[in-house]
Amino acid sequence: PAAAGSGGALTIRLPDPRGVSSVAVSCPSGFTGRSTYGSTVHVIEGVPGEPCTLWFRGSSPYRFVGVAGGQSLTCSFKDSVIDCR
Repeated sequence: PAAAGSGGALTIRLPDPRGVSSVAVSCPSGFTGRSTYGSTVHVIEGVPGEPCTLWFRGSSPYRFVGVAGGQSLTCSFKDSVIDCR
């Protein structure tokens, strides 16, 4: 889960993207951001330091809860579940 902090860039690494074309984030404060796929690394700037939800868009939609600005995570897919650490 995300810890409260000042926020910042949220970096998401997808070693095996599985058809993900973009990554979006939404937060309780109303902040939303999106990164368009360009490689295996997605960066979303200005994400608040509050527990937010990641949305992975592409061939199969995935969702991961509990991220915050300032984090750098690697996400992997297994069946219909995504795990980010």
